Amino acid sequence: MTQGVKELRAQYNINRNVLGAGAFGQVFKAVNKKDKSLDVAIKVINKKEMSPEDLAEIMDEVSIL
Repeated sequence: MTQGVKELRAQYNINRNVLGAGAFGQVFKAVNKKDKSLDVAIKVINKKEMSPEDLAEIMDEVSIL
């Protein structure tokens, strides 16, 4: 488990039901542990299987968010 995953699990209760899936990963609903009124969506991406072009596209998506 990577450090980023550990940090997310420490901060959020992550529902394992997939909200959506696409070419780059899956999206899950999560609730902030400290503020239960704060719902978020977490996108899980497997970067190991991505081409450099796909990774660049993801970084473009992240910059928009």
